[in-house]
Amino acid sequence: MTVSQTIRAWFESLDANTFRNYAIAAGGTIATLIVALTYFYYQSTSSFVQDIEKVNEDRLEVRKLLANADRVKRQQVVVRKMLEENIDFKINGYLTNVLEKLQIDRYAEPLTSTQTDQNEQYREDTASTTLTGISMKEVAELLQELEKTEKIYIKELSISRDKKRAGTVKVAITIGTLVPKVGIRPGRT
Repeated sequence: MTVSQTIRAWFESLDANTFRNYAIAAGGTIATLIVALTYFYYQSTSSFVQDIEKVNEDRLEVRKLLANADRVKRQQVVVRKMLEENIDFKINGYLTNVLEKLQIDRYAEPLTSTQTDQNEQYREDTASTTLTGISMKEVAELLQELEKTEKIYIKELSISRDKKRAGTVKVAITIGTLVPKVGIRPGRT
């Protein structure tokens, strides 16, 4: 007898109830295996999808960082070029000239200046003053004039109503610029 004939004989010797019980058990086992395999398949697929989403988020973050780094490098080149153009720039003299040009130097208190090291290549020079009894039109003209010069930036600006003169304001302003340290050319270490 061959194996197939033996199996066939075994099935034929079973009564209907026993055959049904074996068939239900076999079907249940197969169904359980199918459900288990499907569950583990979707579980691992879900895990892979989450990993892929995380990788994509990280990839986008890296792309943003690289774009920002590229933008910063381009800005550094522009700043270096600007700093190399006028190494002898004096911020106090610049602010004094702007105030005189706009004829608002009579409102200004004496200038104060500070120097702060930013890194091994640059220091920040700032100039501050307070203008009392100035009109908002003159403030706007001052800010427009300051914005024309790329080499400086407005670091602090405070505008409050002047309590002594109606219709005027009190302005405290600090402007700054980066200056290469003595003996160091911008952009070189």
